[in-house]
Amino acid sequence: MARSTPWIPLTKIEKQDEETQVPTESPATRQARRERRLNIFSILLAVLIACAITGGTTYALADRVKREIANDRGPENSGDRARWMLAARTKVYHACYNGCDASPSCTSEACAKTAALNVTGVVCDANVLWDQRDRYPAPCLEAVAEMRKREAFGAERKEHLNFLSMMIFIVPGGTIGGLLAYGIFWCWVDEHRHRKLEKARQSLAAQPRWIPCYRPPPPLPTMSGTRTGNTTTPLKKKVSPPLKAPKKMAPHRPSLDQLSLETLINGAATPTPATTPSSASTLSTSTGPTLV
Repeated sequence: MARSTPWIPLTKIEKQDEETQVPTESPATRQARRERRLNIFSILLAVLIACAITGGTTYALADRVKREIANDRGPENSGDRARWMLAARTKVYHACYNGCDASPSCTSEACAKTAALNVTGVVCDANVLWDQRDRYPAPCLEAVAEMRKREAFGAERKEHLNFLSMMIFIVPGGTIGGLLAYGIFWCWVDEHRHRKLEKARQSLAAQPRWIPCYRPPPPLPTMSGTRTGNTTTPLKKKVSPPLKAPKKMAPHRPSLDQLSLETLINGAATPTPATTPSSASTLSTSTGPTLV
């Protein structure tokens, strides 16, 4: 009966192969990526702080101007007809008729304001109304009140515009604030890195230093040509004896008997080496007549 082959999950094997084939990042690559992220974060932080400074200052300035305008139009200087007419009666007509202590030209200025009024069907000149029974006609008081209102709001508007002109310096101020934040952030990063490096140096200096001892490597065993199963038997290394210096050989000299015999055979008249008396007597007795 044939056996069925088991099912092998190829997807898991391919995933493991891909994971094993992914190269590890080098420290330089990780450092470059970290620097790029810090640079992007510092730029975004600088832009955010610049926008916050610009937007916050603009809103605060506009809100202050708005509150001042509301205060100027409050109960004391409101658009109430009766209040503005009372101010026109006391500060314009009464000053023209009776004079004022504010300045010498106050009376002439008040009379000039009444003379400049142009109300149809009504005479508003205080110099003409001096002897009249109704020296404060209502249409003239209304006209003077409107004129004083325009003057008051014109001065306040000028002051507010001067105050709003400070908004020109808001955008450069926000830009400078963003640049300062950018520089402070990188100073903090450098200080943090310096502290971290100093701490690592201190911890490294506190650790005991380990000096490794040098040990020569063991000699490599020589393997024999015969194998017993899966193991090999090392051969014993033969130690050869040291070489000896060759001995000096003395020159070979023939013996006395050989020398005498050769001399006798060849008939040479070569002198024989000096011999002792005993050897000479022995030679004479042992030799016979000369062979021809």
